[in-house]
Amino acid sequence: MTKSIELFTRLGAMLRTAEHDSSWQEVIRRACLGNPWFTPREIERALQAIACDMLSEENLREWLSAYTLPVAVPRQVLVVMAGNIPLVGFFDLLCVVVSGHRCLVKPSGKDHILTEHIISLLHQIDPAVAVELYDRTQRVDALIATGSDNAARYFRTHYGSIPSLLRGSRQSVAVLDGTETEEDLAGLADDIWAYSGLGCRNVSLIFAPEGYTPKLVMPEMNPKFRNNHLQNRALKRMNGIPFADLGCGMMVGGDQFPTALSELVICHYRSPEEVSKWLEEHDHELQCIVSRVVDHPRCVGFGRAQRPRLTDYPDAADVVEWLCSLK
Repeated sequence: MTKSIELFTRLGAMLRTAEHDSSWQEVIRRACLGNPWFTPREIERALQAIACDMLSEENLREWLSAYTLPVAVPRQVLVVMAGNIPLVGFFDLLCVVVSGHRCLVKPSGKDHILTEHIISLLHQIDPAVAVELYDRTQRVDALIATGSDNAARYFRTHYGSIPSLLRGSRQSVAVLDGTETEEDLAGLADDIWAYSGLGCRNVSLIFAPEGYTPKLVMPEMNPKFRNNHLQNRALKRMNGIPFADLGCGMMVGGDQFPTALSELVICHYRSPEEVSKWLEEHDHELQCIVSRVVDHPRCVGFGRAQRPRLTDYPDAADVVEWLCSLK
């Protein structure tokens, strides 16, 4: 375990200086050309979140102290990564390697440049590190896959004979009580629009008490996001659907998750019990909840939705514990 901690602590140090590293800047440039939804600012945001919130020696030691590692019998674990936000699949790679298994990585075509560079850095630090790109010829003993609900069904069908940890579509909400400060709302804006709102941890539905609508300031958005907004706004106007224009996005009323990327739904509630009931009924759809007034195991503070801690497991499924259970 100590070796893994040293490995990823050194990787974290490399990521912290990416902004001033010419080789990293070239990788970032290529990644943005390969996926127009990515921007240099958002990639650097992802790198710093990984480096500071995950890859510090203190955080790694505290996290891994809860497990008996490495595993006695290493397996070959295939990690099929999503590509909706930069390096969204890194955490699974980290979990597999620190557990003592061998990680076979199938990066998304939308994020392969960043993922492949991370793998090359790991091999630069330790040529013997147990991680490699999947070329479809290696034996696969277990699978971790993230994607749409349709993708999850595909993986269940094709990998039903091996242990699998599959993740489908989830979304996130915020629950407000009207006492939020300007700092809280600035953090909430980040929770909503970081990474163009494409992550499952991005807030897309807000619960607020009747009579209270938070004043949110949108940041400058990706051109593709702005195009989505213009198309969606035109459709809303044509169909006579009311909305509040936020400049580069819109706020609409309701209690269901939006179907358009540039939409933010607000639901005004009469009592906290209404919100609690909704959260209970939709728990299987939720990734995280941004609030300081809700008691929920996946609750995070304002501005923290896209800065997950090592223990903020996707879908609340402990990845390391699952990896330790592989026979």
